Order: sequence, then structure tokens, then C-alpha cells
Amino acid sequence: MTAKTRAGKAADYNRSSRRLRNNSDVETQSYKPGDRVPASGIYRVEHGPHRLMHLATLIVSTRFPTCKECSRAVRFYLVRTVKTSQILPFRSNTLLEEYKSTGPQLARTG
Repeated sequence: MTAKTRAGKAADYNRSSRRLRNNSDVETQSYKPGDRVPASGIYRVEHGPHRLMHLATLIVSTRFPTCKECSRAVRFYLVRTVKTSQILPFRSNTLLEEYKSTGPQLARTG
């Protein structure tokens, strides 16, 4: 690979990186398990030291899932929005599982 080719590839990377940073769909806000998904889209999933970052596609108004390993320490960041009609509903897998709401406990009588 010549220096000119390397420079061209670096310029392409910088352009795409800049485009991603300037994209209004990209947020820096993090979300935790149990939060409502604000927009249907592709989310970057960051775990504890047990797992590298990966991506998950989630639908608006559902809840962010928990990690089977690090539980609620996992965080989600919106990478890009996607039309809801193009997304399959989330299903538990080897890494993530559906958020289980622990609603208010009712006092037992008797």
C-alpha cells in the first residue's frame, strides 16, 4: 500500500467519522436496563470487562434489556434510528435478556 493510498483511506475514515458525529440521530446519552427505548434503532451495547461492545436493534417504547452476565451495569447508546417496520422484536439471546419489571410488592394479609 502506497502512502497516497493510506492517506486516501485515512481521509475517507475521517469523512465518515465526521458524518457520524454530525448525524442528529447519534446521541451521547446512555440508557440503562429498564429505561424506555426513546427511538427505534441500532444501539451500541457496552458491558463490563467480560464482553466487548456489540450492537442491538431495539423498538421504541420497549424496555432496554439486561445483560445475563453484568446485569444492570450494561449501557446502551443510540447509533442510528431505523423505521420500526424494519425491525424484528427483541428476543432474549446468549448475551441479553428481556427486562423483568419488579413491580410494587403487595403486602400479604392473613
